Amino acid sequence: MMLGEALSVTARSGPEGLVDVGLGAAPARPEMVRQARRAFGCAVVVGYGSTETGGGVLVTRLEDAERQLTESVGRLFPGAEVRIVDDQRREVPDGTVGELACRVPGRMAGYLGDHGATSQVIDEHGWYYTGDLATMDRQGYVRIVGRKRDLIIRGGQNIVPAEVERVLLEHPAVERATVVGVPDRLAGEAIWAFVVAAEGAAVDLVELRAHCAQRMEPSKQPDELRACARLPTTETGEIRKWELRELALAEIWQRRGARRVATD
Repeated sequence: MMLGEALSVTARSGPEGLVDVGLGAAPARPEMVRQARRAFGCAVVVGYGSTETGGGVLVTRLEDAERQLTESVGRLFPGAEVRIVDDQRREVPDGTVGELACRVPGRMAGYLGDHGATSQVIDEHGWYYTGDLATMDRQGYVRIVGRKRDLIIRGGQNIVPAEVERVLLEHPAVERATVVGVPDRLAGEAIWAFVVAAEGAAVDLVELRAHCAQRMEPSKQPDELRACARLPTTETGEIRKWELRELALAEIWQRRGARRVATD
């Protein structure tokens, strides 16, 4: 069940009998973890794993501090190994963003009938490269910050969408936010941000732009801001970023077409 649906059901019928609630499948926003804990009236744990790893790799513990419980996907399961690596698959220092790699006993042997795809994600030492961008602190807590394929390269600088999204979500009028990179002639990629207003609120885009300017360096501030009634999602709740990217491209082409007509 999607967390939003579970919260809605709980609001109507109550959380009787629950001992703890586990969250996974996609990174949970800190406020969502806190909301779940208040709504269900029990402990909430957050885990990380995938079909390729054969199950869980990381999980928070009941005794973890507030920050670890709400902002990370926890520490290692027994028998699992993880590391954060750069584009050359070299381990990076603690706190540095890189790709999360896992080595676990239950890892898949490979993708059936597709040796090429398998060799791209599993190396000769048994490490599986997840495609998730993450950081790890000195205590071993891992925080997922986005997908490698969603990384925005703007003017030669790597922009992690989650960093921009986090600032957008700090605005009280914003309930949901996502950021995509859109091809740009000058910068390589432009940053487009899409937001959904919180219930009973309205998003003032001028005010939201000022909010970003106060909290982010210029290179990370969105080039374009759009307010939406909702964000397109998959059945599992993952935002369909490719669809938003297509919408942005369509708007760009429409603008260019309008300019061509005006100058003809």
